[in-house]
Amino acid sequence: MRHLILVAGIVAMTGNAGAQSSGTAQELLALQQARFAAAITQDVSILEQMVAAEVRYCHTTGRVDTKTSYLDMMRTGSIDWLEVNPSV
Repeated sequence: MRHLILVAGIVAMTGNAGAQSSGTAQELLALQQARFAAAITQDVSILEQMVAAEVRYCHTTGRVDTKTSYLDMMRTGSIDWLEVNPSV
């Protein structure tokens, strides 16, 4: 399984980078969608596999979670996302 490292914000992929880059962009978007789905359903086992150990999740409040604190937040239900709608 590939690891996904979260960053503060989403990088938009634009320009004429060619078909290979387009495939990579589509693959990254698909991974993001899979992570969003796991977060919404609070599927910690999937998130444990997808999220890299060095992840830092930066909230809009300025709070920063590590992988451990992020997954604990999911386990306890202290965060409950109904949907995720990123803008690109």
